[in-house]
Amino acid sequence: MASSQAGEDEFLLPPPNGILDRSKSVTSQPLKLLNLPNELLRLILTLLDNRTPSENNFVGHPTSSWTVSQDHPLKNVSVLSHRLRSLVLPLLFCHARLDPYRLSPFLEFVRQNELSEYIVSIVANLQGPCSHFHPAWWCRLLNEIPATCFTISCAPHVFAEIAKVSMNMNDSWAFDIPYQLLELRQSPEAARQHVSYNKLPSVLTARPWHSLRVNEGSNLSAYSSYEYFLKKPPSIMANMGSQFAPLHVPNPPNPALQILEGLTEFSFIAIFPFYNHVDDILKCVRRMKSLETLFMKLCPEPESTILEDEMKAANYHIDLNDPWAE
Repeated sequence: MASSQAGEDEFLLPPPNGILDRSKSVTSQPLKLLNLPNELLRLILTLLDNRTPSENNFVGHPTSSWTVSQDHPLKNVSVLSHRLRSLVLPLLFCHARLDPYRLSPFLEFVRQNELSEYIVSIVANLQGPCSHFHPAWWCRLLNEIPATCFTISCAPHVFAEIAKVSMNMNDSWAFDIPYQLLELRQSPEAARQHVSYNKLPSVLTARPWHSLRVNEGSNLSAYSSYEYFLKKPPSIMANMGSQFAPLHVPNPPNPALQILEGLTEFSFIAIFPFYNHVDDILKCVRRMKSLETLFMKLCPEPESTILEDEMKAANYHIDLNDPWAE
């Protein structure tokens, strides 16, 4: 990599009127971008920032590439010079993505570059179970980085492990859901609370989360199976809903109830879920006594190709009247 001094000559700003007077070129030098003070450079760099893929794609169909973007101007700037890299890193890692299997190198990188206080959100993409880690990877992450937004992408059975809930996986073959998304938000004060390694809670009870967003993916595949309406999708929310007694009956102490009662925001996204599954979700919603914002999305975006993709995968054995009727 060229030195920062060598790179400085390449970043030139045009004169204010946009016209370069060649007669003054001997005595007047063009203004160099890197001659600007750091405060102005930081302001310019913030103009290159944009919404993250995880924000744009959360309500869509979860895939392995849902956090990938073809547009990454901040990454491009970070390789131009050492000085620009030092200025852009806090912006670049404001929204971080990690593989829990490489958590230790990630945390070491954050410490070396003093980025902990700049990270606002973290997305963890899990390719498989992580129960063999001790302490739990998410617990170490929450204790070392006070991010206010924490999102997990993984297969349904991995969610069951992280949330410490039993999940009905008997019919999971019919739904064939490779990824689901879970987003948790907390206040800056809550983000600094310590999670005990000795009395390790589930990720749902580790902090006083005030916002929960769940994307359970597509249920379309199950519509090609016999008596599809009797099948249960893999869902931690369905597990919570099934634990509650009717509203007029007092519930025994229940961690799930504690989670839901503290929520002020809740979002549920799924593609054509069954009506009885939505009923389980609504049982949870009825327990959210502090709820201020509710968002539900039960069908794909108009530009989505998921309908055609799922129909093709099922050899066109899906009657589209069924999901629309649900």
